[in-house]
Amino acid sequence: ALVMAYTSSLVLRYGTRGGHEDLASMAAERLGPLVGVACNVFMAAMMLQCVVVYCCVLSTSVYGVVKGLADLLRGTTLNAGRSLAALDVGAGSGWAECTNSIRDAFKCWNPFTAIFITAAVLLVLSSFKNVNIFVGLSVLGPFFMTYLLCFIVFKSVVAEKPVAPIAPVAAWSTAKKTAGVLASCFFSHHAVIPICRSNAKSKRNSRNVLIAYGLTLLSYSLPAIAGNFSTEYVAIRRGENGSYKAANFLRVFPPSDFYTLSAHAAVTLQFLTMVPLLLFIFRTQIVGL
Repeated sequence: ALVMAYTSSLVLRYGTRGGHEDLASMAAERLGPLVGVACNVFMAAMMLQCVVVYCCVLSTSVYGVVKGLADLLRGTTLNAGRSLAALDVGAGSGWAECTNSIRDAFKCWNPFTAIFITAAVLLVLSSFKNVNIFVGLSVLGPFFMTYLLCFIVFKSVVAEKPVAPIAPVAAWSTAKKTAGVLASCFFSHHAVIPICRSNAKSKRNSRNVLIAYGLTLLSYSLPAIAGNFSTEYVAIRRGENGSYKAANFLRVFPPSDFYTLSAHAAVTLQFLTMVPLLLFIFRTQIVGL
């Protein structure tokens, strides 16, 4: 985090001094136009990676919101104690079976349906030429993130007695995930100049970047440490296909639980305002290439 913060501050300092639009323009001036194009291609690929991951997270929360509301509206305890990770769609769980009854309409709602609907909604939102509304709504992001962090800490170490955490395992699959997360961090180097350009007269941009990285480090490390003490998470993580089923912390809790449902709603609202902005930047990058 310290290295990323320091290098981002360097990009911001020399980028604003030279009047550059982004990191690619800096690379093109110093190292040649081909390097600038390569930088744009690399950043576009990284942006696409982030968008795909965020879409998967968003679709999981969209499914959780609809699934939780469906259970509450039906007023039934069927599957009320089962988490999203425990539902095996299409393998006798009943959630992939549809009838003509209006009461069974939500039985057609499965994670794959959520993925397609989420992708369609994001496609429409990303087609907007003016993204000012998303910029304004993105201010609420820190509040949604804080709420999600409180949910993770509460469910992990307050609601139930903490358990022994899972020991870290050095494996190729773990290394791939870690490398993907670290690679995604470099996107900030490309976005820091455009973000701070609106505040170009401020002498505190570098300080603000350091504060932002400090808060980011806290928002990543807090749930990573606290969530590893959760009874439900550890139980599913140690079970069969635990890495897949517990890939999202919210999936290990019943979606009909009010607190879990509200956390799904917070994630949905946050990503519906953030992902269209990323898609807009990705679209402009592709056009620029």
